[in-house]
Amino acid sequence: MQNILLVSMKDSISTQLLKAVFSFYILLTISVTLIHMGTEYWNQKENVIKELKIIQETFEPGLAKAIWDYNLEQLKPAFLGMAKFPAVIGVKLENQRGKVIGAAGVIVNQEGKTVEVDQKGNQRLVQRFEDLFWHEFEIVFKDKKG
Repeated sequence: MQNILLVSMKDSISTQLLKAVFSFYILLTISVTLIHMGTEYWNQKENVIKELKIIQETFEPGLAKAIWDYNLEQLKPAFLGMAKFPAVIGVKLENQRGKVIGAAGVIVNQEGKTVEVDQKGNQRLVQRFEDLFWHEFEIVFKDKKG
C-alpha cells in the first residue's frame, strides 16, 4: 500500500503563491492610485492658481478705481462677481493694516477660522472647508492722466 501525503489547501504552495501575488497586486494598485490622486490634486491646484491670476488681471483695475474713489458701493458687485467664478469660493479685501474692508463667500477671518460671509456682512462658522489655499495681490491705482 502506498502512503500518500495530502497537503491541506490552506498550506499548499499554490495558495501561498496566490496570497503573495494578490498582496503584491493590492499594494501596487493602492500605491499607483495614491500617486495618481496626488498628481491630479497638484495639477488642479496649479490650474486654479492660474485662473485666480486671470481673475486678478480682470478685476484689479475696477477694484483699484473703486478704492481710490472710496466708493464702497462699487466694491460690492465686484466682490459678488469674483465669488461667482467656479474656482473661487470667497473674496476678502483688507487694507494695509489688516482690517477687512469687504468680503464675500467663504474666507479665513482674522482669528484664522473658516467663515462664510453673507451679503449683509454676517459671518457664520463653516466646518466643511479645512485646507483652503488662496491667491493674494496688492491693488495699485494707476492714474491714466499722468
